[in-house]
Amino acid sequence: MLERDPRFRPVRRFSGYLSLEDLGFLGDGATTALVGRDGRIPWLCVPWVRFPPLFCMPLDHAKADISA
Repeated sequence: MLERDPRFRPVRRFSGYLSLEDLGFLGDGATTALVGRDGRIPWLCVPWVRFPPLFCMPLDHAKADISA
């Protein structure tokens, strides 16, 4: 459960992923992104929302092949 006024809460990962409460959605009506509390951007869609993501964190962290 979230505290009303948390002073500090470490970033938690589950199976290599941030929890949803540690992600924020940013957008200006055209460009959109998910930004983690650790500063990473796991998903970014530019120049418009209807375009495929420029980069995207793999859905399965354990099986992902990011070397390609």
